[in-house]
Amino acid sequence: MLRTGKRMIKRYSEIVINFREVKHNIFPSKEKLNNNKLIIRLQPEERIELIQMTKIPGPGGYRYKPIALKLDYNDSFKERFPEAYERLIVDVIRGNQTLFMRQDELQAAWTWIESVTSSWKAAGMTNVLYEAGTWGPGDDILNEDESWITKTWRE
Repeated sequence: MLRTGKRMIKRYSEIVINFREVKHNIFPSKEKLNNNKLIIRLQPEERIELIQMTKIPGPGGYRYKPIALKLDYNDSFKERFPEAYERLIVDVIRGNQTLFMRQDELQAAWTWIESVTSSWKAAGMTNVLYEAGTWGPGDDILNEDESWITKTWRE
């Protein structure tokens, strides 16, 4: 799911990949297990997190618990790092252009965006408005397990 917008409740950028349910679970369990997830947080507090259902060791049968494997940038580096705009200004002063797009890159990006928006338009999709200070309409189109309500993007 891509949830994006201006004036949302919080400045937040992350990619969550929900893995599909395992078709043939090797562990005997009548309960539905949570899907494993890979979370890539871009801001705030950059981190990568893999959440997987793990069998709790020891006697007592098959019991499961979600375990998170985390690579947290802030936990690894305690010193203060410059904000994005500070890094950008320093790069400008040093003449470093790696964070700036060339004209051909910009044109390629717009070509891609225009293909997406024209596909949406052809499919009759429109922008969905939402109240400022909310998460927007994304919750209305997600299932309880945070998967799309629609079948698949391929259909």
